[in-house]
Amino acid sequence: MGANYASRAMANSLDLFEELAQFTSVYAAIQKEFIDSLSKLNGKTTVNDAEYAIALGAVKSFSEICNRVAEAWNVWRSINLDVEACE
Repeated sequence: MGANYASRAMANSLDLFEELAQFTSVYAAIQKEFIDSLSKLNGKTTVNDAEYAIALGAVKSFSEICNRVAEAWNVWRSINLDVEACE
């Protein structure tokens, strides 16, 4: 039974690793979009402006990648806490 928990923990740690690797690989591009586009937004910016669309895309991408890491972390923690409890 312990081996089953260990294999589940390993599978989910790979998911967490993959999500963290994905975050690391895209963060620099998202950060560049933040710097380039968010600094151009002001009180006169409308939803039709190109800067708005770029900034919105960057914020959505950042939110999505953060949510994916958070979800993977929660799964990893719950499984690893289960593994520790069974040992």
